[in-house]
Amino acid sequence: MPELSVSEVAVAGGTSEEKVEELTRVGVISPQNGGGYRPSDVRRVRLTLALATSGVPFEAVGEAIQDGRISFDFIDELAPNPIPLLPETQTELVERLGLSDELARGLGTILGTCSLPPDQQVRTDHAELFELVAAAKAAGADDDLVIRVVRVTAESLRHIIDAQRDFIDVSLLEPAAAAGATPSEMLTVTAPTRRRYRELGRRSVELLFDRFVDESTFQQVVELMESELGEHRVAGGTEPAIAFIDLSGYTRLAEEAGDAEAAAQATRFIAAVEAAASETGGRLVKVLGDGVMMHFGDSDSAIRAAIGVLSRVQRQGLPAARAGINSGPMVRRDGDYFGSVVNVAARAADYARAHEILVTQDVMDSWTGGDSIYFRSIGAVALKNVSRRVELFQVMPAEG
Repeated sequence: MPELSVSEVAVAGGTSEEKVEELTRVGVISPQNGGGYRPSDVRRVRLTLALATSGVPFEAVGEAIQDGRISFDFIDELAPNPIPLLPETQTELVERLGLSDELARGLGTILGTCSLPPDQQVRTDHAELFELVAAAKAAGADDDLVIRVVRVTAESLRHIIDAQRDFIDVSLLEPAAAAGATPSEMLTVTAPTRRRYRELGRRSVELLFDRFVDESTFQQVVELMESELGEHRVAGGTEPAIAFIDLSGYTRLAEEAGDAEAAAQATRFIAAVEAAASETGGRLVKVLGDGVMMHFGDSDSAIRAAIGVLSRVQRQGLPAARAGINSGPMVRRDGDYFGSVVNVAARAADYARAHEILVTQDVMDSWTGGDSIYFRSIGAVALKNVSRRVELFQVMPAEG
């Protein structure tokens, strides 16, 4: 690994050469045999500079290292390759890329850099994200849509990182603390395993991202092909059905009660879904955040399963559930289902209110379960990402 000069450490660490030399003098960083510094020393510099902003002097950090009270050795294992600063400032970056001040501020609210001084050096990842946004703009993307995508991505990733951090706390840090390790020892001892877990987590995110993008793209392709070729389908027998069921208050629950309680209630919800599927011959296809996608051989089974899930959810005191059901031919791939039938069912569930089951005309027309329920029309409604208005019907229990 190439060694860095004093000036390179200073630029990457966002400080002066004089301060790098001072940090060397007090023992925070040390030159290698070749006289240069390790890339990981940039993290040591930035960490010490950050501590200094809260009033901890360089000398105190150096003395604690020399006395063995703290150690930065975990950095070499956990984070050997720093995210360095560039010579370029925020102002220069925005001007170079031709981004508007409004767009730059919007990105700053997401990255937490709203208070970054105009003459402050920017991190390499900061600059690259701005460059990606500029590339999207050059391809014709709208500013508001770009900000929306970046914000949703950032919020989702922060949630993922929070879950991974909880995993690290429970599986590594808490046992180390219980064994009597000091804070410094906890960082050093757990660093190799933490790094391994981090790489596993990173790869899982990449795999899931690619998989879900592929699913979304395939869904779009299937819907477009169906619009052109659907009339050539050969009529079959009983049409299969798709049901989407979700907990309408799950997001608020996670915010108010915390992820642990939300996860516990999600587990109970899935158990209710699997019980209803077992009773009706349905199949749980996949879990989608606060909801599920289920497949049935016929519409009657889908309706009965949805009624069963909503009833169980209510009895168990879970957040109110809602459902959308559609039937018809659909494309199957890798155990999943795609096409316009699936999309309409998902959007009907999104449109439904708490405790409500909404079905399409095809589902209502195929009902053979007698007068145990009836259907109340709510009219033709506009559903997100559905080109035509769809007539929906609310499943109602028979009176008496």
